[in-house]
Amino acid sequence: QAVENYLEERKIVHNKLQKKGVVNHVFSHINMSYVVYTAVVAPSAVTTGEDSNSSSQQQLHGMQFATLDEFNEKGTSTAMKKVVKLLQSAAASDGGKKRKLETKSVDPKQRSINSFFKSVKKEN
Repeated sequence: QAVENYLEERKIVHNKLQKKGVVNHVFSHINMSYVVYTAVVAPSAVTTGEDSNSSSQQQLHGMQFATLDEFNEKGTSTAMKKVVKLLQSAAASDGGKKRKLETKSVDPKQRSINSFFKSVKKEN
């Protein structure tokens, strides 16, 4: 809801807001968790400006949009690289579509976790 409010307060036209996952990152002794969302932003809301390298950059309310190549060329923190990796793995696993999870065949020689525990009868 906080992300939705942030976008609405800035009058950013969007749809398909989806939570993609959480990235945990430790910097020095500080543990950080980044909750990652994606959304489709209306192209009319984005303006094009020129940066110091004369390549066009997409900007919106202080946010900068970049292609993956542009992102990789910039000095980017390890945490943000982890965010991109999460998004890439989510896209690769989805294949653009949701699928049923495949169930693996059970090896008859592999013991079940339950076989390591014995049930104990409770005495009254």
